[in-house]
Parts: sequence; structure tokens; C-alpha cells
Amino acid sequence: MQPNTKKVTEAEKYYMLLATRLAKRWDDCGRFTDLSDNERQAVVLAVVGYFQDIVTDAGIWRSFTMMHEHLYGKPLPFFPRSENYIDYELNLDDLRFLIWYALEGQHYKNFNISPFNPDIDWLAEEFYKILDEVYETAPDSVEYNIKTGVDPEDLEDANSIFELSSWLFYHCYFMKHASKITIAQAHIEARDMLQKEGESAMEKIQDLYDRVMLSEPCGPLALPIGEWVQMVATGELPKPCESKKIETHHLYTDFMKANGKEIGFFKDYDALAAFLTGEMGWEQEEGGVLPNLKEYGNFVVLANKEHGILIAPNVAQFVAMEGNALYNQTAAAREAHTLVTEPGRCPADLIRYLFEHHLLPDAVLPADDTGEILHANWDFLARLYLQSYYPQ
Repeated sequence: MQPNTKKVTEAEKYYMLLATRLAKRWDDCGRFTDLSDNERQAVVLAVVGYFQDIVTDAGIWRSFTMMHEHLYGKPLPFFPRSENYIDYELNLDDLRFLIWYALEGQHYKNFNISPFNPDIDWLAEEFYKILDEVYETAPDSVEYNIKTGVDPEDLEDANSIFELSSWLFYHCYFMKHASKITIAQAHIEARDMLQKEGESAMEKIQDLYDRVMLSEPCGPLALPIGEWVQMVATGELPKPCESKKIETHHLYTDFMKANGKEIGFFKDYDALAAFLTGEMGWEQEEGGVLPNLKEYGNFVVLANKEHGILIAPNVAQFVAMEGNALYNQTAAAREAHTLVTEPGRCPADLIRYLFEHHLLPDAVLPADDTGEILHANWDFLARLYLQSYYPQ
């Protein structure tokens, strides 16, 4: 997990001993006894990586909290900015979030533990005591500050930019927990190549890893690696994209004429097909219109000025909206959270529309039956869990 793997420095020895000290404190506390050794190790290493980061000012944590503040008006998900919070330094709330995030990164079933779990709070406080004690004397890990001398705008720094990108995406303490599915899929594909072709596949495998790194978003905010590099190297937010003039899609116009509002609900395929062919004038095709949807029901159709229309099956039962006869409060309370926790479950534009228009009032998370965490952090959670399925 260190940028420089060719040698072990004195600073790295120090932080390894610090990790051992944190792990020993955890062993002695009797909390989270149901976690495996690998899960506990992942949490401790994430915490020590964070500590190295802020001591060295490597820029990773700074980039995350800076962008989160830009997006949501506060440095961290879940927690309001406390009176004692100091930007880019050691904070108790940082540890609370980071412990939760590292635990989430060990599982493929999402949000089964709350960031407000008393054991997380206790563990964060114990870790904070140890880290605060050594904060002023901990060594500056020079090798950890991999951003030194990297200029994202300078083509002559291409090798350094690529090296920083690769380390951030695949190895640093912070990004990989959110990108676990993407990275796991790349590892599986690489293993298959190696089994089929042996050592001759190494160049293809490297190309695979490079392609994934450059094409997939990463980290808890699901940003392209280039934006993370920009923030880490410069300490500044990425430059905003130039806004483009949006021309109203003809399907948006057609749907509004046929439906009278931007969103519509259809019980089954027959009702949907009848609307598309009868009200919107789509041509009948052999096998039916959109035959791949025949086995589904509870459709939501949303009109979007830029993209036209989107059709989402098995969602209408969650939507508490006047005129939606398919709404089922029990189903919404039980499953509506999957729209933001299961990749591919629902189109991103529809997720945004439903939450922005407060149409999922009964949605709650498995570890928070109040719904407060979900409704206050839905966009962050969608970024974290859906990654490339939630384009920005």
C-alpha cells in the first residue's frame, strides 16, 4: 500500500508499528468480535494510511473532503461539521467515517452497519487517543508524498502522472474500498488471461489494468482518476466542464404530449407497450415493442429533455406519487434503498428525479430504519455504491 515498494524506510517501519499498536488496542477491547482478521486488518491499515496522509499532507484526504464540501457543503458524509473539526488535520469524525467506509469495503451487501454504530464510535475514540498522542512527533513519510513534482498540465510529467494514477486507483488506503467490484472484475479477467496464455499474457494484463484505471470512476465520490490526480497534485478542484446548450429531445416532447407529465407508471408490459404504440405512435415490431421487457412489470417511464425517455422496471411500487396506483408502502420500506445500493438497479436520472422530488419517503437503509441517513446522503451513497452506473 506504500508508493515506494523497492525499499522499507524508517518512516514506514514507524507506521507499521503504529498499525500493530492500533490492532493490539482493538484486540483488547472486545468490540466487533464477529469480524474476520482480514476485515480488522483492512480497517487498521486504512486508518494508518489516513494518518500518514495527513501527517505528510499527501493530498488524498484533503482532496476527498474538499470535493465533498464543494458538493454537499460539509467535509464528510453523515456528520455535520463539528466545532472542533479542523480541515486536513486529525479529526475524530474523520476516523468515524473512515472506519465505517473500510468496513463497508469488505462486503458486497451494502449498508449493513450504520456509521453511528456505538462500536464504531468507541473504536474511533480509542484510535484517536493513540494517534493524537503521536500526531506532533510522527515522521514525515517522504516517499508517501508521491504527488511531489507532478504537474497534471505538463506532458513531460506523463510518467509521473501515470505512476500516481496507478497507485491511487489500485493501492492507496482510500480509493480501493469503493472500487472493490471494478478491481475484483479486473483481477478475475487477468487471472483468466494468465491461465490461458501464461507469461505471454502479461502485456495484455497490464493493458487491461491500465484501461480499467483510465475508464472507470473510483473512490467514494466515483470520480475519474484524472480528477483525483488533479486535486491531489494541485490542491484545487477540477475545472468545471463548459456547459453546453441542451436541445429538447423529440421523445421528451412526444411523451409530454401523450402523458401530460414527466413521469408515468405502467403495471405490466402489455400496458407499457399499448401506451408506446397507441399514445406515442411507436411502430409495432415483430415480437412486440421492446420485447426484452416482456417478463417485467411495475414500470416507471421518465421523460428527460436531454436524453428523451428512460424506462425502469420493478420501480413503480416504491414511488409515493398521486396517481400511481402501483405504489406499495411495505415494498418501498423493504426494498427502495436498493435503487442506490445495487448497481444497475435503476437509471441514474430516475434516481435523482425521485429523490429530488421527494417521491421515496418510505425508503430506508438496512442499518437505519429512520430513513434519515439515506435521505440526507442519497447522492453520496449512490456515488459510493453505484460507481460507473451513476454517471455525473
